[in-house]
Amino acid sequence: MNKLTQAAQVAARRERALELKRVGFTLAQIGRELGVSKQSVSRYIHAALADSVKRQEKDADCLRELELERLDALQRVCERILAKKGHELAAADRLLRIAESRRKLLGIDAPDKTEADNELRITVIYDDD
Repeated sequence: MNKLTQAAQVAARRERALELKRVGFTLAQIGRELGVSKQSVSRYIHAALADSVKRQEKDADCLRELELERLDALQRVCERILAKKGHELAAADRLLRIAESRRKLLGIDAPDKTEADNELRITVIYDDD
């Protein structure tokens, strides 16, 4: 069996293990179903979840990049309008909104740390940098 076929089989086992776990199978039951140990099942599930997170992060990065391109295009339009007489305030307002959207998208305005105490109050701490 070549390495590509073997890797595909392992990936399929990982996905199957995750499917079975989602529907309520125990690690032992999944191990019996796949013919592997509970430890292997645990590794399969962790690897499948890690792969899923990586795919989601990649998808989020693509969406973030598309949104940044859209904001760039809007910014160029507003800058052209700003260069003309008569629409300066409206264009400046739009540029500020675009900048705000960009900061939110990139997480620039996100709090550095959020803590919850025993009284269920939430404290948001911003870095002054």
